[in-house]
This record gives sequence, C-alpha cells and structure tokens, in this order.
Amino acid sequence: MINKLLKISSTIVAFVLLFALSFSAALAAESFALNPLKPQLSRDGKKMYHGIPAVVYRLDPNPSPQRMRIPPPSFLRAPIEKASAAFAITYVATGGEVFGYPCTTFPEAAKTAFNAAAAVWAGLLTSPVPITINACWSNDLPAGVLGASGGGTIYRDESGLPAANTWYGASLANALHGSDLDPSDFDMNIIYNSTMDWYYGTDGNPGASQIDLESVVLHEIAHGLNFSGSMTVSSGSGSWGYGTGYPNIYDTFMYDAETAGNQLIATGVYANPSILLGTALTSDSVWFGGPLAVTANGGRVKMWTPTTWYPGSSYSHLDYDTFHGTANTLMVYAISDGESIHDPGPVALAMFKDMGWPDKSATTADVGVTITDSPDPLVIGTGNITYTITVTNNDLVNTAAGVIMTDNLPASVNFVSATPGAGSCTGTGTIACSLGSIAATTSVSIIVVVTPTSAAATLNNTVSISSTSTDGTSGNDSATASTTLSNPVPVISSLSPASATAGSAAFTLTVNGSNFSADSVVQWGGANRTTTFISFTQLTAAISAADIATAGTVAVTVVTTPAGGTSASSDFTINAPYVPPPPSSGNMCFIATAAFGSPLEKHVQILRDFRDSYLLNFSAGKAFVKFYYEVSPPIAKIIAQSQTLRLLTRASLMPVIGVAYLILNFGPLSALLMLLAMLAALSAIIRMTRRKLNTARQKAEAFL
Repeated sequence: MINKLLKISSTIVAFVLLFALSFSAALAAESFALNPLKPQLSRDGKKMYHGIPAVVYRLDPNPSPQRMRIPPPSFLRAPIEKASAAFAITYVATGGEVFGYPCTTFPEAAKTAFNAAAAVWAGLLTSPVPITINACWSNDLPAGVLGASGGGTIYRDESGLPAANTWYGASLANALHGSDLDPSDFDMNIIYNSTMDWYYGTDGNPGASQIDLESVVLHEIAHGLNFSGSMTVSSGSGSWGYGTGYPNIYDTFMYDAETAGNQLIATGVYANPSILLGTALTSDSVWFGGPLAVTANGGRVKMWTPTTWYPGSSYSHLDYDTFHGTANTLMVYAISDGESIHDPGPVALAMFKDMGWPDKSATTADVGVTITDSPDPLVIGTGNITYTITVTNNDLVNTAAGVIMTDNLPASVNFVSATPGAGSCTGTGTIACSLGSIAATTSVSIIVVVTPTSAAATLNNTVSISSTSTDGTSGNDSATASTTLSNPVPVISSLSPASATAGSAAFTLTVNGSNFSADSVVQWGGANRTTTFISFTQLTAAISAADIATAGTVAVTVVTTPAGGTSASSDFTINAPYVPPPPSSGNMCFIATAAFGSPLEKHVQILRDFRDSYLLNFSAGKAFVKFYYEVSPPIAKIIAQSQTLRLLTRASLMPVIGVAYLILNFGPLSALLMLLAMLAALSAIIRMTRRKLNTARQKAEAFL
C-alpha cells in the first residue's frame, strides 16, 4: 500500500514538474520575443522593408563562474589604419521608438562604447558603403533582454549579389552592390535595455555584476550584418523565406546533420511550410555548412536550435553548449555579467565570409586625412564652427577604392551640415561620407558645419578614414582639430512670470535674454537652480514653493562658466497675499453675506483663490479688488436684510464661480473654449426645443 502511494505521489510530482517546465519554456519564448514589424514587399518583389525580425541577446540565466575576458583581435589594437569599413550611427532622440518601444536619451558614455564596438567591425569587414545604424536606448524592454537587432530592409537579385533568388540584408547587399541601394533607409535598427547595470568602459574590465556594453553592441551589430535567417516555427510548423519562397543567404548554408544530411531549404525533403521542417528546427541538430566556416571550426558549425522554439533567439545563434566559454562565445544567445567579449571569433568571421562579405583588396594605396577648423577661437553663441576635412590618396600610382571618411562628432555640438566634394554623407551623431575611389595623388574635401553648445573644455573633433584598398602606411588615417571656446557674458532681458504670490505652488521660470549656453545656470538669490538650456536666448529654471514662501524681491541672475561670468540681476517680485479687512471693522463682503448659510457658501473659496492667483498679480486686478472692498459694505448691509436679494445674488454668483473654477483648473484659454462649447450646446438645445414647439403648434393648428 505504501509503495503504491509513493508511486502515485512521485507520478504527480513528475507531472507537476513537467507542466512547470513546459509553462516556463512557453513563458520564456513569449517574454523574449520583441514586437514584430510588418514586412512590406516592394512592387517588383526585389525589396522587403522590415524584413528581418528582431534577434535578442539575453542575460545568461545560468551564468558560469568562469568570467570570459576576450580582447579585440590583436591587429586591431594598432592604429585605425586597418579599418576597411565605416559606420554611421544615428541615436534616436527621446520620444522616438524602435520595434514599438519608446526611446530615451542615449548616454554619452554609452555612445563611446558603441563607437568602440563599431570600430572593431570596421576593421574586420570590408564595405565601400557606410553601414548605417538606428540606435535606441529604451527602459521598456522585457526583463532579461539586453538588446535586440533587426528590422532592416532585405534585397534580392540586385547587381553584385552572387546568389540568385536569395535575400541579403541591407548592409551586406550594399557592400556587394558597391553603393547604397536605399540611402534613406537604415541598414539595421538596434535597441538596448537602459535598466541594466551597464559597464561603459572599453577596456574589457567590467565589475562582477556589470554587463559590458561594448560586447553587447558587438553582438547586435553582427545580427545586423546578416547573422540571422528567415527560418521560423509556429504551432509546430516550420517555414522560411518571409512568406516569399526565397531564402535568406544565411539559410542556404543550414543542414540537418553534422555530416552529409540535407539542406533545410531542400523542399524535396522539407516542404515549406511543414511540420517536418518544424521538427528539424527544434531537434538540437542544425548545422552551418559553409566551406570557410567548416575549415575554421574543423567541421560543420552547430547552431542553437533547442527543442523549444524561442522566437528572436533560436537558429540565429551559435550553439550554447558547444561554443560558450570558447573563443567563439560572442555569438551564443546569452552573456554573463562580468564578461567582456571584444572579438567575434574565427568561426563567426568565417560564416560572414561564406555569406559573401568582401575581402580587402590586394591593391595598396596610402590614404591620409587632415582637418582644420574655423573660426578658432570662438565665443559660444556667436556662430558655427566649419571643419574642412581633406582626404588624400598619397599613392603615386594606385587608385584608392571604397574610401569612407568617418567623423564621430563631439557631444557638445549640434550637427548642421556635411557637404562632400564627391560622393555622399549620412548620419548626424556619427557622420560617414562615402567618397568612392580617389585617384593617385588627388584629394577630396568635405565641409562639416556644427554649432557648439558648451565651452566646458577645448572642443576636440577627430576624423578617420577607411578604404577597401590595403593601406600599409600608418599614422595618417586619423586627425584631430582642437577649437578653443569661450562663453560670453550672459544678459537677461525678461522673466516670465515676473511675479508670484507668496505661498503659491512651485513653477518653471523662463529667463529670456542673450549669450546663454549649455553651461549657463540660473541663480535665485545667489543660489543655483536646476536649469534647462533651451537656446542661446532662453533658459528655464525650476523654482520651488519654498523659494516663494515669503513676500519680497529676489534677484535672478545667470552664471556661465568657464569665462562667461555673471549677468546683471533681474528682480522677481513675490507679492503678499491680499487679506481683506475682517467684518468686525465694518468692511463686509456682500458675496460672503449672500452665500452665508447656503450650499453656495463653501464654493466662495473658489472666488478667493481666483482673486489671489489672478487678480492680485496685475495692477488692474488689484484696483478692481480695492474698489470691490470699498463698495461692498453698504451693499452687504442691504443684502443681509432681504431674503429676495440674497437669492438673486446667489443665482448670479453661480456662473461666476463656474468660470473662476475653469480658469483656476484649466487656464484661461481652455476655460474660454469650454464656455464656448457649453454656449453652443445650449444654443442647440434652445433651437431643438423651439423646433419641437413649432412642430407641436403646427399640428395643433392643423387639427383645429
């Protein structure tokens, strides 16, 4: 009997555990899939917008005690001479969105890590076209998701694409085509989870609980470079081709066995779609069979295809158990905190080569760059800085191919324009100018114009160049212009508002004037207040209720450092709240007298608030209040002796109190609009009533 009970209980426990595991797996699959974008196929069927689903990178749910630290490839630790591609990065501003998730301001320190990761890929791959990235910093991603990449456009059967009837991601398609197939479109969209404990350094030394941002950026850029495919599983059925019947170039290398076996796109074996294909994609046995990857790995490369399909993760990563903790760990589905992986590894790089990423040209050319700035020095707010960037092919014989100039603009400037002498430029935070080929001993100039917003330090702007030609001369592929900036003396012309009543609520003070900068701070009675730089002629400052608790005059100044100094002060007036004489002095208020003892009495306070908040803040209002309290006592005495007058006064006060309430709570303009709407509604009701009365009268006359 006991044995039977034990068997039953163990069976129940096993069932519960199995259910829990199944539920958690389903929950994980749901939780880590980002919002899908709706693909849009072009009319000719050769281009698909939003073709690539977002591929996510996760925080490792089972972190290893071993903390991997892999530096960049050794040859990339040399100067930027080795770069053979360039990236143009646009950071989405607050209010924008990617994959339907809202973006917030991208931190400057995070941009540094982003640029470092892009520089690694720029030295590993070759492209004559700038690779464009739309980057978002979001606080709304699912827990555990570090970042995601996707949403780019895909192309097929364009010139330069070697495989027919096959989709290529935008960055790879452009590199093979030799020019940008759609300059208005980003090659990839990447989003990062701002709530994580990020390490922004680029030295590969995160703390034990920190996540190395450069590693995560490297991983997500890889997906945007075509490290993902079109295979998917839904309700057990597998499919590929984004609904078009054409595979992604990544799909064409996938097999169902480590040796021999079948291609997953072989429709004679796996119908598209089919349950059989879905089974293969969740078999933990999918292998990349490109010849270069096979050589680098010593056999086919195992992909991560666990028995549960995880949208946005399965199939588009290297197998975790095989590659985690090795030199190829960057492209597994998760990373542990405390790790730093700054090298994609030989297997992933070989996979990119199999998919068609071009090799560096055997042709050599010595390409160099210089930069000058004008004016220098510059006073903030008095004009722009114009950079003249000159890219020169110093080779006496060979033409330099695929030349790209990259300018990572400093944080304290606003981009105005970039005008190349040849080719085209893209980007705002990071500018990439595709200059094409430059003949021997010739140059191309680019004019970049920016507006500096801060003079906190000398402004340094560094530019660099890359080329698909081999460049063996180091030391001339980057250059820096340093501009000396200073702040002017700030000038205040007006304050808005210029006064308030003591005891009022906190508010935002607008300071108008000239010679302001991002370094300017509003001072309230000599003490700094939280300041927002709106423009060179306007600042705002947060003024607390405590700042206006007592009547008096406060000196408002603007201080700009370094060098700018302090403005002349502008007075802000804090008015004492008006306190009417008490009734015992004979100065009676006829409104309070009429409302006394009625339901209207408690609403008289609305009129008092309106008096204090509006009427007492300008001279005409003060004069009206004074006049009211002069004429009110005799009227109050008469009203006090007549019930009829009290009722009439109460009736007339009701709309006045209503208007005052609307103004106090919604502002004068909104109150006016509400009153007009109510009058329109009342007018409509009156017209309808009259129409019905006329109709009834006509019927009565007809009856008679």
